[in-house]
Amino acid sequence: MGGDLAINLAASALFGGLLWLAGMLGRYRRRARTRRFFGLAPGERASVVVGKDTWGRDGSVSRGDVAAMVEVAVVVKSCDAEPDFLMHQDARTGLGEKTEFCVGGPSSNRRSEALLRRFLPGFQEVVRDERSAFRVGAREFEYERGESAVVLVARLYQGVDQLYQGADQLYQGVGRPGKPLFLIVGQTAIANHAGARHLAREGRKLAAKYAPGQQFCVALRLVEPRSYGNNLVEFVGDLSLDAFAARETAD
Repeated sequence: MGGDLAINLAASALFGGLLWLAGMLGRYRRRARTRRFFGLAPGERASVVVGKDTWGRDGSVSRGDVAAMVEVAVVVKSCDAEPDFLMHQDARTGLGEKTEFCVGGPSSNRRSEALLRRFLPGFQEVVRDERSAFRVGAREFEYERGESAVVLVARLYQGVDQLYQGADQLYQGVGRPGKPLFLIVGQTAIANHAGARHLAREGRKLAAKYAPGQQFCVALRLVEPRSYGNNLVEFVGDLSLDAFAARETAD
């Protein structure tokens, strides 16, 4: 009987050890996938570029954008890397030199405006009668104060010097993707925070969906932000094909 007990204890210990090892391997694979998605390795540095407060001075940052920067910093630190924070007018690094997160729309972030114009030609900010909207391809998302706001979350890669024409070109750089650049382009600062939080919370799911080197652009909508802030967010869709395609006609 004593021998049976020893065998059972040994078997239990072995089974427990195997479960622990399987858990460790699973966590390692998930972290490795997240690092690949963000293009970050332990000890590396990432740039976090933020725009100015729309209603403030050039050196001021809105509360929502500060919250977005914190979310991004958590992402970077979770990959055992370090964030460098920059105002948009001070960001002059080359593309692909290191992972970059650019927070803010074209009206508040000069770097975002330049990146959108060059690399997401299907995007356009439209202003009519003092009302603004984001247009991506044929879809238009009007900002309704207190009722609805949209944020785009996109991943780009260096070496993109052409206007995209088809799905195959969304995989620019596969095999040697280099360092990605993430754009978080919201119609409001609180929408920027929601976009950054989406990257932080859904990074693993995004990493499983989008291969290294694959560019993408997704849209999220804040529902009734006057009542819910950025706590009620719905997924609008993947707009990659339209965002990376050149507009056929000019307004």
